[in-house]
Amino acid sequence: MDFDEGGRQLAGLILEAASGGQHDQVAELIAPLDAEQLRSLVTMLAVQVDQSAPSSSAAGPAAVCELAIKTAAPMFGTTPEAIRSAERSRPVSDARAVAMTAAREVGLSMPVIAEHFDKDHASVIHAVRRTAERPRLADAAARVTAHVNDRYDAQLSRPETTVAPPPPAGLNVRA
Repeated sequence: MDFDEGGRQLAGLILEAASGGQHDQVAELIAPLDAEQLRSLVTMLAVQVDQSAPSSSAAGPAAVCELAIKTAAPMFGTTPEAIRSAERSRPVSDARAVAMTAAREVGLSMPVIAEHFDKDHASVIHAVRRTAERPRLADAAARVTAHVNDRYDAQLSRPETTVAPPPPAGLNVRA
């Protein structure tokens, strides 16, 4: 199955069936899929659900963190509310670590991420390290990061690093 076009169509059918409460039809649609196809489908569903939500005009840190949370949650079978909670079950902590890592990779500072997740910056450091050490989490973080970048690329203008010009010749400046 070509998950570029066919996957989008399947995701649309699943969203339509799910919104109509037709859970048996959803089960029939996903039954023939293997694990990798299901992962791709979950990502596509998250994208489609996110695209159907009203777009915010600003891409501030809170919007970036929320998008990372909403994208990571279905990948691990959990909810955004659980990610924001103090729950420590494996699926929730993995989803939280992936969302924190994606927010970091997009360019948010650790203190800003920590504040949004109601954690301290050491928790963010731990989440980023844990994600890097586990290929499954690193892959999920890369997909969440790509989604956040795709969504906010135009709005997340990162300032270029500027260097102060050297002092004029002949000016005695002590370092």
